[in-house]
Amino acid sequence: MNGLWDGTGGYGKGSLSRGGPFFALADTAVAAAAVGTKGRALRNLSFLEAAAAPAGGAAVVQRAAQRRAVEHLALALPEAYHAAFEADPPRLRIHPLERTGGGGTGGLVPAAAALDAATAWAIFCSRSADGAAFAAAYAAYRFYRAAGWAPRSGAKYGVDWVLYKVGAARHAHASFCVVLSARGLPAGTPSDGHTPTSTAVRKGGGCAPLDATWVAVQNRLRLVKNVAKTLLYTEVADPAAPGGRVVAAAVADRDAWLDRAAVVELRIDRWTAS
Repeated sequence: MNGLWDGTGGYGKGSLSRGGPFFALADTAVAAAAVGTKGRALRNLSFLEAAAAPAGGAAVVQRAAQRRAVEHLALALPEAYHAAFEADPPRLRIHPLERTGGGGTGGLVPAAAALDAATAWAIFCSRSADGAAFAAAYAAYRFYRAAGWAPRSGAKYGVDWVLYKVGAARHAHASFCVVLSARGLPAGTPSDGHTPTSTAVRKGGGCAPLDATWVAVQNRLRLVKNVAKTLLYTEVADPAAPGGRVVAAAVADRDAWLDRAAVVELRIDRWTAS
């Protein structure tokens, strides 16, 4: 699991922090580096419980072990798809969930057979905004991966993605903040390929930038510069469509879409308006 999120993989984040999943670091009695504030608190509590346990206090030790294993690896849809079908070698397999028991009333368990690339593409597209948000996000994700960058959630900084250099040291900082938009999609940016998180594109109005005024751009730039990163506005468009709009019918063929998708970056640096 460590290989998915660390410098050799660059996929996902811990469900309780912005780093790797804490359970992957604490599978022995001596934990490695803490992961975020919550990770440190969990580690310290676990050690205190274990140290306070009397001889034979198996229940206390068990509770400590359970607390160390509460954080899980969280992947956005583009990350999961890339790790399963384009990483070399593949890093994971994607299994749909199915209900146990008769009448569909049982619990959910992974199906025995993993999804193939075409089926997973169709499912991810069908569950994203306008049936095309995942395809747009994945085109940008793949663009950055090919350039040696690992996009991860940028929610902490008020952006869609932050870019880490693949293969960098485990504790290296991200270099870029990315605001992502897709031409022609409704309100919301396809940063995770599923649930829109901002107003990058306005319904019915073509592609309207998230930061529509220079004041808004300056506000965002100030935050990005304060955390020592560079701001990128990245747009995905379909050169074969009228106005470059990204629509569901045009992204159904994965290979054809990825071959023609246009990803354009605009780098913003600090300037003086006067």
